Amino acid sequence: MSQEQLKPIEQQGPDAEDEVKASSSQEEGPVADAATPNTEDTTTTTTSTLPKKKRVKKALLVDEKAISPHPSYWPLALAFSLAVLLLGAVTNLIILGVGVLLIIVSIIGWITERR
Repeated sequence: MSQEQLKPIEQQGPDAEDEVKASSSQEEGPVADAATPNTEDTTTTTTSTLPKKKRVKKALLVDEKAISPHPSYWPLALAFSLAVLLLGAVTNLIILGVGVLLIIVSIIGWITERR
């Protein structure tokens, strides 16, 4: 664009600049028309900008008994199994193997315990 074309645009505002650009793109010929989509044929959907309602979640009252863990013997069995494992590491490989087996059983039992 030349300086002479820019002066009227500055005086008229931003809307006039869009019109001048549109008119200059039409002057370029059919190549510009093929590159730009036809806005008259397309349909647009508008979304409403209504404020969304805030949903307040109601908290359930939970007593201490419902969330506390139930008594279990598996932690005691795991501690005993660890003692057997360490004793086997010091003394004999057979006792060490029994300790490993007891630890595996204790961990599986503790994990699969129902509430």
